[in-house]
Amino acid sequence: MTKETSETLFRICNEIQSPIAQLFFKPFSRPYVVLNDPREVQDILIVLPQCTLAQQTTPKLKAQKRLWSDVMGTGFLRRVVAPRLHDAGIDLVEYWRLKAAKNDGEAFYVYEDFECAALDAIWAAIIGTHLGLIREKMRSMQPDYEAGAAMSAESDVDGVGASAVTGRIIREGIGYINQVVEEVVLSPFPAITRWWIRKRPALLRHRREMEKEIRKVIIASCERFDKAIEAGYGDDEALDTCAMDLVLRREILTAKKKGLPMPTPASDPSFQSELQLLLQAAADSTSHTLSWFVKFMSAYQQVQTKFRAELRRVFPGPGLPSAAQILDTDIPYLDAVVEETLRLSVTAGVVPREVVIDTQILGCHIPKGTIVFLSTRVQAEPLRIAEERRSDSSRAAIEKRSYHGLHGQEAQNLDVFEPSRWITPDEKGNEMFDVNTLPTLWFGGGFRGCFGRKLAMQELRIMAALLVLSFEFLPLQEHLSSMVGEEHGLFRRPAKSFARIRAL
Repeated sequence: MTKETSETLFRICNEIQSPIAQLFFKPFSRPYVVLNDPREVQDILIVLPQCTLAQQTTPKLKAQKRLWSDVMGTGFLRRVVAPRLHDAGIDLVEYWRLKAAKNDGEAFYVYEDFECAALDAIWAAIIGTHLGLIREKMRSMQPDYEAGAAMSAESDVDGVGASAVTGRIIREGIGYINQVVEEVVLSPFPAITRWWIRKRPALLRHRREMEKEIRKVIIASCERFDKAIEAGYGDDEALDTCAMDLVLRREILTAKKKGLPMPTPASDPSFQSELQLLLQAAADSTSHTLSWFVKFMSAYQQVQTKFRAELRRVFPGPGLPSAAQILDTDIPYLDAVVEETLRLSVTAGVVPREVVIDTQILGCHIPKGTIVFLSTRVQAEPLRIAEERRSDSSRAAIEKRSYHGLHGQEAQNLDVFEPSRWITPDEKGNEMFDVNTLPTLWFGGGFRGCFGRKLAMQELRIMAALLVLSFEFLPLQEHLSSMVGEEHGLFRRPAKSFARIRAL
């Protein structure tokens, strides 16, 4: 029995030696189509975002995308979001220093720590207050750490300590929703399961409690922006302390200028849903990916050593680099490590799309209404396909992107964690990161691709740098070193999410 649902789904393609296949899950129903070819998946998701396989794009969806588009702008992420991600990373480093001293090289379970750190980071970045989940863990170890008392006292002053209840509510709520998503994904009757789950008192309670906590922050932000606008400085970007602030301030400012009714985001279900979706997806996917990152660092010691040497060359110390330093410095090997982690972890292994008109994929007729499951795995050399079977856009894309790591000698070790595959020399012989080495499918693509891609990449870059500069990841014992994964809900993490560390 395996929990690698997406891997099992696409195994049929290898068995029949075809990149495309159809599956019959239910009698008297339309078959599903599975596609396991990186180039064609990339073409469908990115090269043709409005193609016949794009999910339906409604005016409501477009309006929501416009509303949140500036939140994912590079300038806003660097100025407002990145420092909050860095703060959460520093908290995790401090907590793990305590663990390293206490565990003395013994392995410990990392997923729950990454879950708390990722939720701390994304809550601060999106909502703007401090959950303090990692700091709560540090307070529980206060007898072992003198700085714990000072930190706890400081928390009482700045309000962080008061968020402990909020932190538990949000973490438990997101955890429960992940649990019910997994039930639906694994159910042979998903529609019935969804209907039954929606009636559960526990789900209603968790949603109600989460909405209450988020509503309090929304109301406080709206009141602050109302006062700022009345005082004549509502255009000041310094008012934005998080993603939600930017969206709320602009909505209120637009309504004031145009004489429109004032928005009521605290009671707007779509606004609440968007916030909860951002929190849930970002925290869950990041914690799963970081669990794989430390697994790879433990298993590939030479890569870890080279990675740390590159970071120390750029950041000689003595302290840890700031968020601005990590993000503004060109470090090709850091980019390569992050990209290779995303490739080999397969945090989200499948992207579903519904065909909205009759179309063709690799020469096969796909009728309207068919659900196509697109594989995001690039872990083995794909099957050779005659170019004439591909679409014009797919053939044109290969001329621009090359994907030189997809076939031939370079593709022989795609099952290995090797960041150097993403490094190529420029005209002067300097190392540069080559994003076109392989198709990058990990975030989906097109209009319905992962909205938080830039934020996720920033967080992974910051966390990877801070962790490797702070700790040596020691090899795991054989019974913990397995690279087998398991999928929980929508995302995949190591079945054995453990690490052994030595503080540096």
